[in-house]
Amino acid sequence: MEPTKQISELTPEILKQINAELLGKKAQLLEELSAVTDGPTGAADQKKVKFPEFGDKPDDNAQEIDGYTTNLATDKILEDGLRDIESALSRIENGTYGICKYCKQPINPKRLSCKASKMLTSFKSRITAIFVVVVFFVSLDRFLKILSLNEVNFPIIGKLFKFSFTANEYIAFSVPLSGWLLNIVISALVLAIIYFLLQAIKKQVWWETWGLSFVLAGASSNLFDRFKYGFVIDYLDLRYFTVFNLADVMIFCGVVSLLFLYSRKD
Repeated sequence: MEPTKQISELTPEILKQINAELLGKKAQLLEELSAVTDGPTGAADQKKVKFPEFGDKPDDNAQEIDGYTTNLATDKILEDGLRDIESALSRIENGTYGICKYCKQPINPKRLSCKASKMLTSFKSRITAIFVVVVFFVSLDRFLKILSLNEVNFPIIGKLFKFSFTANEYIAFSVPLSGWLLNIVISALVLAIIYFLLQAIKKQVWWETWGLSFVLAGASSNLFDRFKYGFVIDYLDLRYFTVFNLADVMIFCGVVSLLFLYSRKD
């Protein structure tokens, strides 16, 4: 490892490892430097060359001069290495050693144990969880739509709320807007949602990814109905109010979570 090399991206776990390795190397260099400065002890005998006082003849001084030069060179190497390690440790401490792989912000030891950093480390598992939840609800929505197409009807809450097929040519919750222009608008919105979702995943923004995933899943399921049947299959009939489906609920939940996120940002 080269302590002075700037690392562009690293995780908190890797920074902990680097910090520990640098501290260990620093302790080792300090021990070796002390051995060279104070006298030979054990393995440092090979680095430290002791010599008596200079003699009167030039030949008598050759070994002493070589030993003195060797000690100076060893001191210089150890001190340079120690200086590099001190510099790296300093940059780790002040957050200029590298940036966090997850949030792209300067990383330092003070951030390693914070709740935000720990949450970032689980982002991939959260993406997996979102995917599983979305697939489950979309599959359930498709299954319920097939049931309703086969004229399966039953009450959920008496006459107030029932499961019943309705061909909906409008948008979510039967808002009156229909026609080929609506299909084009919805398709464009789906493409826009995909773009923003990819950006949210790239930036690893948890709530935005969650909200956009649900909006995209619900909109895609309803859009599939429009292209295949010419209408959206609704099966949840709330008397005196509206008819809707699970895809509409997903869109609603996604929009609410996004509004919550953006209101928190403001």
